[in-house]
Amino acid sequence: MKRKNKGFTLVELLAVIVILALIALIATPIILNVINDAKKQAAKDSAYGYIDAVEKYIVSSELEDKSIKDGTYTVEDLNKKISVKGSTPDNGTIKIENKEVKSYDIGIDGYVVSNGKVLKASTTKKFENGTAVYYNPVFGEKCKSSEAVSTTGTKSG
Repeated sequence: MKRKNKGFTLVELLAVIVILALIALIATPIILNVINDAKKQAAKDSAYGYIDAVEKYIVSSELEDKSIKDGTYTVEDLNKKISVKGSTPDNGTIKIENKEVKSYDIGIDGYVVSNGKVLKASTTKKFENGTAVYYNPVFGEKCKSSEAVSTTGTKSG
């Protein structure tokens, strides 16, 4: 009497699971790099859009006889004057000379964009006025108020 096996053996199932796990281990970092590169490019494109809006603001100010003086402007000051579709920078500076943007370093979407290049992930966080931020100089990082080392003994922020 012949017996027909219609299922898979345990060894065959384990082999398939191991192969799928190896494929997942190889593919995961590749996919994460693609996602990270896309985020960097999005930050770079947002920065270009913001700089374009600043240059349009400079031109429109000239047309209204409100010329913009040369100098370095903070993003916070410019955000009050211009509007942009999409992401606006959290922080940074823009240098204007001869009625055009000469250089910029802005933090946008978690990245620092400097003159068209994404330098690194931004580690800065914007706090509202009056927010106490405790910093431990021994460890060089933000901490809880109970962990803060105070040279004055006040731990006032």
